[in-house]
Amino acid sequence: MQNFDVALKEIFQTIGTSLTVKLAGADPAEWLNVELPETRNPRADFVYRLVTGLLFHTEFASHNDAELIWRMLDYLSMLRKKYGQVPRQVVLYMGRDPLRMPNRIEEVDPNGNLLVYQVQMLDLGDLDAEELLASETIGDVILAVLNRRADPKWTLRRILDRIVRLEPEQRMRACRCW
Repeated sequence: MQNFDVALKEIFQTIGTSLTVKLAGADPAEWLNVELPETRNPRADFVYRLVTGLLFHTEFASHNDAELIWRMLDYLSMLRKKYGQVPRQVVLYMGRDPLRMPNRIEEVDPNGNLLVYQVQMLDLGDLDAEELLASETIGDVILAVLNRRADPKWTLRRILDRIVRLEPEQRMRACRCW
């Protein structure tokens, strides 16, 4: 396959073909370097397979970042390549300010190529603090501290009250997360 690619590149770049103009609608102004070296080592926050067999990706965000939507699209592509399945993706936002990041890309280039991508974003600051505090799962209880509408002192008091009542090992684990 590589020899085939080399031959085609030679035909298009060196010898020339009218197919370039037919495909692109104009003559090339310059041939660009097609090598896309990567020195980064991207890591998605959480990727797991559900009992249903579906792949799920959860990403955490602590501030509004307009470029996050593009990283999520990169993750989608990389995870699809690695696992052979498109994951469901959710961004969990836990910033101080309300969530303002775009959750959708919809672009049409001059040639009519269309890119549409959307990801679910959940602002943990908007979750119901009472529901979290009433949960049997201590992780839910701890997450109640992120709620922006509840009284922080009251919420903190309720969280600590729940942590104190845990078994010693669970209490230590909860305190490390805290």
